[in-house]
Parts: sequence; C-alpha cells; structure tokens
Amino acid sequence: MAFSFLARDAGRIHVCGHRGYSLHYPENTLPAFEAAKAAGATTVEIDVVLTAEGEPIILHDLTVDRTTDGHGFAADLSLEQIRKLDAGVRFHPAFAGTKIPTLAEALDWAKADDMGLVLEIKEAERPDIAVDCVEALLRSTGTTGSLSSASTMWC
Repeated sequence: MAFSFLARDAGRIHVCGHRGYSLHYPENTLPAFEAAKAAGATTVEIDVVLTAEGEPIILHDLTVDRTTDGHGFAADLSLEQIRKLDAGVRFHPAFAGTKIPTLAEALDWAKADDMGLVLEIKEAERPDIAVDCVEALLRSTGTTGSLSSASTMWC
C-alpha cells in the first residue's frame, strides 16, 4: 500500500522523527532515519538545501559547520566536496564516516521502507530553484504518486 499521511487511510496516527532520531543519532542522516523508524516513527521531517551546482541535499543549516567536520556554506560547495565531509564524527565518534545524504537518497530510503517524509526547504538564496528541483525530483522518482522511477537529477 502506498504511504498516506491521512490517519483514515493509514489506519493509525503518524509519529514523526524530527531530523530522524536526532536525539541519539546525527541529525538528517540515514542512520537517524533508520533509528526513527526502529523507534516507531512513521514519518521523518528532513531539511533541504542546495549544493553549488543545485543538487538538493539533506542539511538543516545553510552551513556545514555545526553538523560536519567541514566549514562553509553548502551553496558554495559541490556535491563532491559535500560527499567528503563527515556528518557523524562531531555528534559522536561512533558515527564517524556518516555522510550527508542527497534528497534522492532520502526519497529512495523512504520509498523502500514505506516511510513518510516531511520536507522543509531551508534554501535561503535560491528558494525558487530549490522548490523546482524538489518538485522535479519528486516527480521523476515517482514519490508523489505512481510516476515512473528515475535516477538523481540535477537542476
């Protein structure tokens, strides 16, 4: 059955993990999403910003400073540079090596695990582009309904 936020369709009230299970896992990462699901969440709230080339990634802040071992604005970094950052080690050494996921990866995870996502677009400099990119990615991956699946797209 396709995921539905409506309690009458789902047969239950949804529990939402804010940035995943961010109390015990590095926020907005796949381990945090998995932990939220394991703890009983049916949805995960995630935050979206764009890389320099316009790739939607899952990150709460406009900078990578607080949650990774890197520095600077996500909008000034390429996806390749973002992929080199460690999004877990500052939270706890046990999470060393955890990466910032792309929106496409988060959508794949949610679709495979029948989880709901609440997307908050945090992009400040290019909000219109971010909305267009997110919409296009949702459509191309079939996560807005029964559209056909496609790989990551760059806007």
